[in-house]
Amino acid sequence: MFKMLTRKSFTILLIAMLSSTGAISAPTNTEIHAVLSVITNFILTSSPKVLALKKVGEYADNNGTIGTLTLTDYEDIGIINMESRILDPLNAQIALLTSSQVDSTEEIQAIVNTLINGIPVITLIGSDLIRLGLGSQYIEDNATVQDSIEGDISEDINITGTVDINTEGNYTIRYNAKDEDNHSAIERTREIRISATADTTDPTFNDLGPDYNVSVDENQLFAIDLNASDDYTPRYSIRDGNSSLFEIDPATGIVTFITAPDYESGIIKYTFTAVASDGVHETTQAVTININDVEDTPPPVFDPNLNFTVSVNEGNESVITLLASNIDTSRNTDRYSISDGNSTLFVINEITGVVIFDISTDFEITTTYSFLATATNIGGSVSQTVIVNILNVDDESPIFVEEDNITVADEYNVTVLEKNTTAITLYAVDIDSNRSTIEFSIEDGLDKASFNIDSSTGVVSFKIAPDYESGKILYRFTAVAHDENQNESDIPVSINIANIFEQLPKKTGQTISYNEDGDIVDINDTSDSLALRDDGLYELGQIYDHSYSRDPATNIVTDDISELDWQDDINISKKWITQANWDLATDESLVDTSGDTATTYCTTLTLGIYDDWRLPSLVELDSLVEYHHTAGIATINPIFLNTITAGSYWSATIDVDPNTSNRTWVLRFDNAKDSRQVRNANNYVRCVRTR
Repeated sequence: MFKMLTRKSFTILLIAMLSSTGAISAPTNTEIHAVLSVITNFILTSSPKVLALKKVGEYADNNGTIGTLTLTDYEDIGIINMESRILDPLNAQIALLTSSQVDSTEEIQAIVNTLINGIPVITLIGSDLIRLGLGSQYIEDNATVQDSIEGDISEDINITGTVDINTEGNYTIRYNAKDEDNHSAIERTREIRISATADTTDPTFNDLGPDYNVSVDENQLFAIDLNASDDYTPRYSIRDGNSSLFEIDPATGIVTFITAPDYESGIIKYTFTAVASDGVHETTQAVTININDVEDTPPPVFDPNLNFTVSVNEGNESVITLLASNIDTSRNTDRYSISDGNSTLFVINEITGVVIFDISTDFEITTTYSFLATATNIGGSVSQTVIVNILNVDDESPIFVEEDNITVADEYNVTVLEKNTTAITLYAVDIDSNRSTIEFSIEDGLDKASFNIDSSTGVVSFKIAPDYESGKILYRFTAVAHDENQNESDIPVSINIANIFEQLPKKTGQTISYNEDGDIVDINDTSDSLALRDDGLYELGQIYDHSYSRDPATNIVTDDISELDWQDDINISKKWITQANWDLATDESLVDTSGDTATTYCTTLTLGIYDDWRLPSLVELDSLVEYHHTAGIATINPIFLNTITAGSYWSATIDVDPNTSNRTWVLRFDNAKDSRQVRNANNYVRCVRTR
């Protein structure tokens, strides 16, 4: 009898199946949903173009922080004129957009075309009009050039034009540039006016607060923008005081710190003298830069020794204690928190960072949880995903199963032929441990004294072989399975004794049988178990109720007399040796069954829970023949559903005749005829194993 599988039973069976393939634990709900999501996503978005557009959209929506777009991604969308030098500037532009702005090939192609067809942009440094007095010094301020693909190409600028500072007049300086695609920038010009009028005025610094005493926030480079008026274009410089800590653009008058000031360093005031000169006259101005204190508490940093993948025994409450630097929980802005994932299943102390489960965990239900841990202060926050793995605790009893190690059993009811000493093999799985840690025993039942049991293998055997004629045809006992933690379960066992035909006829009509040592076996001596293992239970032309059973789940047919399991799942055709070995035609190659051959197919076959299959001998194949069938009916029991009656089946028995040593014996089931065939022929394969 078998009971209906519950959620827990299903989990047990799934674990058992995974265990047989080397898996460690059952998949969680999250993992199952993830797999289904991947499968669904694959089915619905199998087009490379759709997938690539989706990736570009995600890249745009997340400011370029998710994924990295490659040339292949754009080629999958169908973008033309793509090349490696366009990739970085294109990605930079995509990162500034949203998915709705790049949801078609046409929109992305338009961006690519703009990049390709874009021209360099020239920006003058300083003013585009410079006024100088006759004989004054002219200093070229230059310009910058920015290209949409190549970036800064200022070094490629072409400056033309001359200035004669000793001759009154207007002079034009021209600025031009080309990128590597030969696209020309729009020309920029700067006018230089040389005046013969005598320079009689000094530059005047424009008002910038009392005594040029200004304040700037710490942690920034900008200090002050000097600006002076004059009939002629002034140039700027600084000197004295802390001038060595600054840089100044002589054309624009912008002053910047070389190193950003830090209020906490104690230096909160800087001074220097600013100079504005028109080449003839100069004006100075004392400048004071005061540093403002700014809240610049650095964001938290999680303790580098904190392990964010933790393991917790099932049923335990404690999970993790978060610890971060730059956290002062006396301030309301400094706190720990959790979010996302399975965060609703946890409780956190916002001040201490202690995280505990708000549920009772069970390894057999869910093995992994996650959440996002965050530490926050006035300067920012830091987040880290926490993975919580649940460790299995041995708190479950073993579960009795059938021989397949999958089907749950609530009782065993088996039939055993008389004279056999093996009664039953017990099987159990334990979701908390493995098969090797389970021990079996017989604890109860009127007939428990009639049996021996191997506690590690679960094999139960009769102390005295049963005899149907004795009248004792039913044995009962209770079997117990327990793990190393003494969790146990029991199951009722019933052993039914079946009668056997005392004098077994022969399929072949053979009257003398021999064992492996060449000794004659008396087929009428039923106490000799070897007599029951001859070549079958059929006399020539006589029908006998052969004892076959079939497992519909695996298509394995068991011969309960010969104790052989037969493969009957699919029809496979193979050569006995490879064509290469056949072509070598040496003594060794003609018996080499390695490679894609019938023998290798069987030895590498896994069917049901078994991996000890082999190619049958000719005698074993012949044991399947039923000679009583009439013409036109396959000479094999109808329990075999996948038999090719018009084809030959390979055996492992080679021909010992030296004249035909390149042949192997085969059997046909349409006429029950044995024959010898060359080994490079294709014939069918039916693998066998000994129980």
